[in-house]
Amino acid sequence: MESPITNKVKKLPIKVMLSFLIMTEVLFFIAPQNWRINNYELVTLFFLVVNVALWLGYNAGIKSRRANRPSGSVNLNIVKWIILLSVPAMMFQIYSSFGTVSLSSVAASVRAGLSDAGEAYYGRSGGGDGGGVNMFNFMINMLFSPLVYCSFTLGVYYFKKLEKKIRIVLIFLIALELSRWFAIGVRKGVMDMIIIISAAYIAGNSQLINNRVLFGKIKLGVGIMVGLFVAYFLISNLSRHAQDSFVDAAASYNVTGFYQNLPRAMVYPLYSICSYLCQGYYALAKALEVGFIYPDLLATNFFTINVAERFGLNPIENSYISILYNRFNIDPFVNWHSIYVWLANGFTFLGVPVFIYIVGYLFGKMWIHVVRGNSLIAVPFFVILTQMIFYFFANNQIFSFSFPVIAVLIFLYYVKIRI
Repeated sequence: MESPITNKVKKLPIKVMLSFLIMTEVLFFIAPQNWRINNYELVTLFFLVVNVALWLGYNAGIKSRRANRPSGSVNLNIVKWIILLSVPAMMFQIYSSFGTVSLSSVAASVRAGLSDAGEAYYGRSGGGDGGGVNMFNFMINMLFSPLVYCSFTLGVYYFKKLEKKIRIVLIFLIALELSRWFAIGVRKGVMDMIIIISAAYIAGNSQLINNRVLFGKIKLGVGIMVGLFVAYFLISNLSRHAQDSFVDAAASYNVTGFYQNLPRAMVYPLYSICSYLCQGYYALAKALEVGFIYPDLLATNFFTINVAERFGLNPIENSYISILYNRFNIDPFVNWHSIYVWLANGFTFLGVPVFIYIVGYLFGKMWIHVVRGNSLIAVPFFVILTQMIFYFFANNQIFSFSFPVIAVLIFLYYVKIRI
C-alpha cells in the first residue's frame, strides 16, 4: 500500500509559484520606476482574482481522481531512447544556431558571448540564430522540440535511475542547449533551463521534501543557480547598455523618495530587476484602462498570430497589443505585456481568471501524477506548466514560443497514450 502524500508535498509547487508571483506584484507597486498608473485599485483587485483562481484550480487538480490512481511501473528504456534520439535533434539545432557542429567553434562563441553579452545579443542578427529565418530549419526544429524537451525533463526526473553513459549524454545535451543561449546573450533561454532542471529534479525527488536537511540542500542548489543567473543578468545588462559599472549605469535614473537614500551602485540592480519583472504589469494596468475590446483567440500568442499572418490575416491589429503600442508606445517586441493582457485579447479580462483556474487545475493534477510516478507524460507536462506560470509576469510564453511542445503533451495525455 502506498504511503499518503503529505500536505507539505501536495502544496509545495503552488506555494512556490504564488510566492514568486506575489513578490513580482508587490515589486510593481514599490518599484523605483514611475509607472504613471491611474487604476491601482483595479490592478490590485485583478491580481487578487487571478491569484485566487490559480490557487483554487490547483487545489481542485491535486484532488483529481485520475491523478491519484495507484503508481505504475515505468520502462526506463523509453527514457533512454528519448535521450539518445535527442542527440541528432540537438546537433541539428546547434548547426541552425552556429552554422557548424564543431564543438571548438561552439565553445569559442560561448566565450565571446560571456565576455561581451551586449555585442552577442545585438549582433546575433548576423549569425545563424538571428535575422532571416530559414523556414526549413525552423520547421525541423519545431518538430524536434517536443522530443528534446522530453529528454531534458524525463532525464533529470529519472537521473538517478539512468545508466552512467545515458547521464553523460543528458549532461552533454543540457550543456549544448545552454551554449546556444550564452553565445547570443539571451537570458531567457538560460532561465528556462534553470526552471526545467529545478522543477524536474524536485519532482523526481519529491520524497525529500519532507526531509528538512536534504530538501534544504536542494533549495541551496536552486538558490545558487538563481544567484548566478541574477549576476549574469545584471552584468549582461551593463554590456547591453555599454556601461562599465552600476554607478555609471544608474546616472540617468531619476529616482525619488526612499531610493534617493540608497547607494547609486544599488539603484541600477534594483531598477533593472524591477523593470524586467514588472513592466508587464504596467501594460496590464494600461490595458485595463482601455476597457473591453472584441475578442479574437488568434491574438492570444505570437504563434497563432504568425500562423494567421501567413493566411493574410492580422489578428494583432485590433488587439490590446496594438492599442497599447499606438497609445502608450508599449512595443510587443521590446516590452513584456504579461500573460493576462495576451489572454484578454481572446477571452476578455472576465475570462482570464477562468483560463488561469484551468492552468492551476492542470498544474496540480500533473504534480500528483509526478509524485506518484503513474504517468510518464505528466513529467514534461508539469515542468512546462511550471514555466508557463513562472512567466505570467511576462508574456504568454509557452503558447507563443513552445506551442508544439505543449500541444503534443496535451494531445498525448488526453488521448491516453502511454509512452
